Amino acid sequence: MYRQSSIILRYGVITGLIITILGIIAKHVIKTEAIITLGLLTIVLTPLISLLTISIIMMLKKDLYGFILSQITMIIIVISVMLSVHR
Repeated sequence: MYRQSSIILRYGVITGLIITILGIIAKHVIKTEAIITLGLLTIVLTPLISLLTISIIMMLKKDLYGFILSQITMIIIVISVMLSVHR
């Protein structure tokens, strides 16, 4: 059941890390931070996509407790990201 979410987490973080490293290199060459921002955004959004996958699996299995728990966790992550961006 959690195989899909673990694959999303693994490859999402690796992809975000690669994009961030390429962004650091590009920052010194073309003086832009957009690629770094894209890499960090990928790293931040990866757990949300994983939780969305878990929520869909829980909904399909009719596991109401797991579905509600994953939705609450998603809400907490979204609120914390919004608060950190706001500052």
